[in-house]
Formats: sequence, C-alpha cells, structure tokens
Amino acid sequence: MSGVSIRPFRLTAWWAKLGLFVAYLVVGQAGFFLLESVGAPIVVPLIFGLVVSSLFFVLAVRVSRGVHEPRIPRRPWWRATARPTAGFVIGGLAVLFAGSELRQYLFVEPPGDPLEFVVIMFGILQVLLIAAYLINSSVRLRALPAEPKPPKSGLVRPSRSLRSGKARA
Repeated sequence: MSGVSIRPFRLTAWWAKLGLFVAYLVVGQAGFFLLESVGAPIVVPLIFGLVVSSLFFVLAVRVSRGVHEPRIPRRPWWRATARPTAGFVIGGLAVLFAGSELRQYLFVEPPGDPLEFVVIMFGILQVLLIAAYLINSSVRLRALPAEPKPPKSGLVRPSRSLRSGKARA
C-alpha cells in the first residue's frame, strides 16, 4: 500500500486520510448511539464525543504526512499540515462550523440543562482551539523558506505514440 507506511505509521495518500476520518465518524456515532440507547444522560455522549474527537485529531496530526514529506523525523509540534493552504482552509471551515454551532445553541435552540450547555460550549471551544492551531501552523509554514520541488516521478514519456505508431518530436 503506497499511501500507508507501517514503521513508523504514516498516512500519505488522500484515501488513507479519508479512511481515518470515516473511522472517526463511525467510532463517534456508534459510541453516541450506544450511550444514548442504554439511557445515559445527554451529557455523557457529548463528553464521549469531545474525548473521541480530541484523540482522533491528535492521531491525524501526528500520523498524516504530505506525499513528499519525510516520514522520519517527527514533525515539529506546531506543524499540523504539509502545506499552508490546507491549514488555512480547514481552520477557516472549523471557525465557520463553530460560529454556526454557537448561533444554534445561543439563539435558535438553547439546551435546557445547564450542564449540557457547558459541555456544548466546551465542544465549540475545542473546535475554535483546533482552528487556531491549524491557522497558526499555516502562518508558520508560510514563513519558512520554500521547499525544493519534489523529484520527478521517474516516468519517461514514450518516444512513440501508442495510437499512431509515429515517432514524437
């Protein structure tokens, strides 16, 4: 598998990173539904969601790498993405999501239980902290000197066209 390396465990292909995200969704939703089905108070699944999302975020940042990024050594603690654009986009989307959630729980449908309100606000704070981390990472990446272009793939353009059989110039 070219998008996953085992020692050290790294995800470099988009499909491997998408698989990690799908695993996060499955674990989070399964745990939420399981806790809700056994009759746990609404706060318990919310706290479970906070813990699972924190663990998966840390895992994703530590094991994901850009295609041409070295697998060893470990990334600096502040580096969240391979390129600055990714951090700006994901961080910006996280800010929009947090703003939408804040609007939802403050104005549209405020929760009745004060403890539920506190846990929801912690969740929004968590998303804002993640956004700040991603944006800070992108700002710091932009300040670094430009990385050299990745090496050529090694593929050589054929000297003859496969369709016409004529030699290319």
